[in-house]
Amino acid sequence: MARRSTPARGAFNTNATGQLVTIDGYTVVPGVTVPQDATEIVFTSSGQVMVRIGNDTELQEIGQLTIANFVNEAGLEPMGENLFRQTPASGDPIVGTPADPGFAQVKQNYLGILERRSGQGDYRPHLGPACL
Repeated sequence: MARRSTPARGAFNTNATGQLVTIDGYTVVPGVTVPQDATEIVFTSSGQVMVRIGNDTELQEIGQLTIANFVNEAGLEPMGENLFRQTPASGDPIVGTPADPGFAQVKQNYLGILERRSGQGDYRPHLGPACL
């Protein structure tokens, strides 16, 4: 059985290569890379990752977040820093799309619309959708 670590909550940033990472620097799976010229990132309630390039009026989709549920969440092994590891007691992950039946959705008014301030990966939170 492959053992994977799963963050319990999501607050996102980008790393030096533009990959979407958790606030602790772990790469988001599936991988999403934010273009260098993105000025805004939006996470929809269904987990779509959208960006605004420059002053474009339309957003472009660059990725899709997924969520893993477990039959026995209490069986997950705490790893610290809000990460949990799959174990035989937790069962295999059941992966789905946010807002699908049985899966959480991305919530409004948390970290979600991020505006570029300055420097690589430096985004300022703005009111909008976000992933929990």
